[in-house]
Amino acid sequence: MIPITQSISRPVMRRFAVFAAIAASLAFGSMAARADNTGPGEMRFSSVSVDTQGLADRGLPNYAVRVAREAEPILQKVFADRLASGTSSPRLILKINKIILSSDPDGSGGSMFGTSGESDYITGVGEVVDGHGHVIESKPIETSATPLGGQGPDIVYLENLRTKNLISTLAEWVKREI
Repeated sequence: MIPITQSISRPVMRRFAVFAAIAASLAFGSMAARADNTGPGEMRFSSVSVDTQGLADRGLPNYAVRVAREAEPILQKVFADRLASGTSSPRLILKINKIILSSDPDGSGGSMFGTSGESDYITGVGEVVDGHGHVIESKPIETSATPLGGQGPDIVYLENLRTKNLISTLAEWVKREI
């Protein structure tokens, strides 16, 4: 019987050692990003930004631009206490993938937006990215909010109000989770 160590060639063992070293360094890199923080809700970021490409990919490019414009100040406000000066801190990117606004925001039985449901709904992902552009943490979030009813000057005003409410809800959840 041949001992196992003799049956594995040296190049295969070297490759295994290299892969193990790479895996360990990646794992250490992920842990190092969290090493100076005690847990979710405490990581600091050099910047926060929004990515609405998911909405554009769903055939809503104009809406994606409008949502991004509305989201930037909301993110700055929600994460103000978690922003750190300097470029050594990771960046946070809030990806907004899907927004569904209820067709009956005030319970009157009328349809405003052509969708159905009792709640407004948003899905997204909070991604923490290191200085090299590598994602070191990713948290998918799905949440809903009670539709804001009421009256405004027009339907776009109400849509924007409800969209801002959803973005704030999503940002708060990401803040708790990352």
